Amino acid sequence: MIRHIVCWKLVEDNKKENIARMKKELESLVGKIEGLVSLEVGECFEGSAWDAALNSTFVSREALEHYRTHPEHVKVADFIHTIMVERTAADYEM
Repeated sequence: MIRHIVCWKLVEDNKKENIARMKKELESLVGKIEGLVSLEVGECFEGSAWDAALNSTFVSREALEHYRTHPEHVKVADFIHTIMVERTAADYEM
């Protein structure tokens, strides 16, 4: 199993609404992308270094790569790129 974690800093305009949209669209990918076991998005506490975080689980590294290029994920990622200022990610085997 692979854990994939992403954190974002977002533009200030409509931040809460954008996080809500990210959460809805990313979490809707569970069941649509083979190998994606679980995915959750949360708004980070005020004062945190990041605005939002994603925690997801995949059956394998290959499944994570499939997710990254899957058209449904790419569509959400394209939106996120329009509202993010910075991004960091970490992947590891569980």
